[in-house]
Amino acid sequence: ATGTYQLRESELVFGAKQAWRNAPRCVGRIQWGKLQVFDARDCRSAQEMFTYICNHIKYATNRGNLRSAITVFPQRCPGRGDFRIWNSQLVRYAGYRQQDGSVRGDPANVEITELCIQ
Repeated sequence: ATGTYQLRESELVFGAKQAWRNAPRCVGRIQWGKLQVFDARDCRSAQEMFTYICNHIKYATNRGNLRSAITVFPQRCPGRGDFRIWNSQLVRYAGYRQQDGSVRGDPANVEITELCIQ
């Protein structure tokens, strides 16, 4: 036994909406009923993940008329590699540390910007 359970799509949608509805510190949770849940649990490669993320961004940004969305990728399983999104949000500004120690751009993203440049 793996100690895991594979949710049906209807359970995944219900769980995601309820989790957002009950998130006490989220100001956007009033929109919980409109949350679009994308099931990406069949994702098997970084390229597929990139495609799912691009589709998520295209849907959510909606040419400036923002829509709430979540994309759910495969759960972690022992002995199998997994995928990770390292930054806290899909779209953020880079942060560049200057020679004098100041930061140009978003200071919260200096570390990941430096990692991406490597």
